[in-house]
Amino acid sequence: MFSFLVKEEVELRAKLRVLETKRTEDARLIRELETKLADAEVFVSIRPKLQAKLQALQTELSQTKRELADQQAEMSTLDEKGVEASEQLEMVMLDKEVAEERAEAAELELESVKEKLAEMEIELQALKEGGTSEGGGVEAKKSLDVLQLEKHNERLKEALIKLRQITQETDTEQKRKIAELERELSGIDELQAGYEETLSKLANADAQIEDLKIQLDDALGAEDMLVQLTDRNLQLSEVCEGALLLDPLFLLSLLCAYDTDSLR
Repeated sequence: MFSFLVKEEVELRAKLRVLETKRTEDARLIRELETKLADAEVFVSIRPKLQAKLQALQTELSQTKRELADQQAEMSTLDEKGVEASEQLEMVMLDKEVAEERAEAAELELESVKEKLAEMEIELQALKEGGTSEGGGVEAKKSLDVLQLEKHNERLKEALIKLRQITQETDTEQKRKIAELERELSGIDELQAGYEETLSKLANADAQIEDLKIQLDDALGAEDMLVQLTDRNLQLSEVCEGALLLDPLFLLSLLCAYDTDSLR
């Protein structure tokens, strides 16, 4: 009987040590689970905010894509206008060059006619001063030549005036085309800057959406983990409640009782 009690005492003391160790471990696990539960609850609580933010970003992304498409269409139109303006400017420059060449040729011809006219006027004056009967026919011929040269001179002057007017008009048109082209090119530069800014906004929105999707996935995982942790916490609580039924003080009192019996 005594040996049986001794054996029972040893077993009870061993169970007591195991139970105390398990109770300590379970208490630690419960504290860890409670911390994880609190974190998971916080994560799950922000899920609606994340979903709302994601929806807002997706709406903004759609708007940005529409703006990008509009800017691309406008840039394409401006590019076509720029090409057309460049071609027109090239034609204007060519017309100006031709007009300048014609004006230069007319001026040279006019100078040549002036020189011939001056020579013939000198010859005519010499014939008049000679006063011979033979020179009368020559003088008449020279006078006719002078009149023809004077008429030709007047026609050249009129042609030169017209050429200069055309050149001036061409130059004015050229300046207008250049100013218009510069405005269009300036508009293209501004549109290009806006286009690049929109591309940057698009890339930023894509990155934010991907980040929010990851956070939402984490929130869904946290929600699942919250359920699992809650179940596990309940299980550990039940285990601890069961362990409390075998209170170490109660076991210790049993051991003391066994010790008293053994002394008797």
